[in-house]
Amino acid sequence: MCSFWRTAENRTPARYAAQIMITGLITPAEFYAVYARTLGLAHPQQYAAAMQRLDDTDTQARDQLPNVGFCYVGSWGVQGLGYYGVFKPDRLQDVRQNYEQAVTWLTECARDTHDTHGAAYLAFIINRAQCTVTYLKALETAVEIQPICAGRTPDQLSDSDRQAVAVICDRALAQMEDYMALHARLLPDRGCEGTLISFYYTPPAVLKRVRAEFTGMGTVEDAAAVIDAPPSPIWTEA
Repeated sequence: MCSFWRTAENRTPARYAAQIMITGLITPAEFYAVYARTLGLAHPQQYAAAMQRLDDTDTQARDQLPNVGFCYVGSWGVQGLGYYGVFKPDRLQDVRQNYEQAVTWLTECARDTHDTHGAAYLAFIINRAQCTVTYLKALETAVEIQPICAGRTPDQLSDSDRQAVAVICDRALAQMEDYMALHARLLPDRGCEGTLISFYYTPPAVLKRVRAEFTGMGTVEDAAAVIDAPPSPIWTEA
């Protein structure tokens, strides 16, 4: 699927769509084999397996972690835990491990790829997959507040509860900083810059709001205030 919110990240699906328009229907496996040869990628079968793993895991994330990549503050929550009270830890971990496997395979391909263009192509995909892994790790950390805060109002938390929530939020926020630093290493176009800015104004901003609301510590950024907000996407339980 091609998302109009992405540009450089759409290189592979855009090429696949163009190939179908030119030569007719081909399977993803056939496309990956041809594209690997075109770019001079080492271990083309492993590349194809990694890309298929990314495809399948994207679907898994969509079905099991709805809106996990939808970075809009009005959807993520302007009060209470928001999405940080919804995502299930085991699902986050399972999805993250699948992305990690794809990163491992792609890294092995990159190690033996000597074509300049092919190496640059793999470096970008690996970077974005690593960003996803880092992001999911941050969410895994953040949802550790669920057993402390879920079903409770801030005034029902003890001092030790508030301290525990603050520590968890700070750990997750540090991981989100790691995500942004990693993403910023490769910004080939303004679409990539937009993705980074969109992230900055949502997951960390909402988590800072959660931290302030439940612990009284830290500050709430202006991004946590919503004006003229569209409705949140429908949450469906897989």
